[in-house]
Amino acid sequence: WINANLGPSDRVLLFNRQLNYLLRVPVFYAHVFFEARVDTLPGADDPARFLRQLRRQQVTHLLVNVSGTEDEPTRGTRLWPSLIEEGCAEPVRDFTTRTIGSRTLAAASTGEGRMRLIKLTGAPCSR
Repeated sequence: WINANLGPSDRVLLFNRQLNYLLRVPVFYAHVFFEARVDTLPGADDPARFLRQLRRQQVTHLLVNVSGTEDEPTRGTRLWPSLIEEGCAEPVRDFTTRTIGSRTLAAASTGEGRMRLIKLTGAPCSR
């Protein structure tokens, strides 16, 4: 869906490295510990700073994991709910995904997950 509906002027932030190889649109891979241009360390808790960093990297969309994250704190890789609440981003589409806990024992550790594509609106946040 992403390849068919987003184009070369879009840029998708990913936290899952393996997805880099599936998308034909430009991506920005934000590794939690090795990427400093967009701070997603577990203690990061400033949504306004997160948004500034995303815009500096010309990110237009975020593809985030939403499976089992509803009760997690809004920080680190989970700063995106704050952007939606503040009106800076909006959900575009949810995807059901197949999760594989182990490449070695894939058959024994396969399940279902959910990911959400979020679009930055370009609007200023309500804060």
